[in-house]
Amino acid sequence: MTRSFVTLPRPALVYGVAGLVPFYVGAAGVWLLPPGWADAALYLQLAYGACILSFLGGVHWGLAMAGTTAEGDPERHMSWRRLGWSVLPALVAWIAVGLPFAPLFAVVLLAVAFSALFQGDLVAVRRGLAPPWYRALRKPLTIAVLVALAVTIFRLVGV
Repeated sequence: MTRSFVTLPRPALVYGVAGLVPFYVGAAGVWLLPPGWADAALYLQLAYGACILSFLGGVHWGLAMAGTTAEGDPERHMSWRRLGWSVLPALVAWIAVGLPFAPLFAVVLLAVAFSALFQGDLVAVRRGLAPPWYRALRKPLTIAVLVALAVTIFRLVGV
C-alpha cells in the first residue's frame, strides 16, 4: 500500500469500498438473471450510479461551503464555476436515469461522467480545494466503478 492509501480516513475508506457493492451486484445481475430481472438489475445499477454521481458532486458543494468560514476566502471557494461543477453531476445523473429506452447510452454516460468528475477531483486536490488524501480515495474507487459499468456495457453490446 502506498503511504497516502494507508493514511486515508478509515470511515471514508470503508464506506467508499462498501459503496461499490451495488455496482457489482447490478453488473452480476445483468449477466446472471433472466431477462426481466436482468432489466431490473440494470435499472437499479443505473439509479444507484446516479445517486453516487450526485453525491460526489455534492462533495464539491460541501467543500466550497466549508471553505467559506471566517478564515476562508468566499471569492475563491464560492465561485460560479466551482458551484456549477458541483451541480453538474446531478444533472447528468438525472439524464441517465431518464433514459430507460436507451440503457447502453445511459451506462456509457455514467461512465464518462464518473471519469470526468474524477479529473475534476484531481484539479480540486491540486488547487488545495479538496484534502490531499481525496485523490488516493477516489482513484481506486473510480476505477472499480468504471470496471463494474464496463461489465454491464459488455453485456448490453452482447460481448
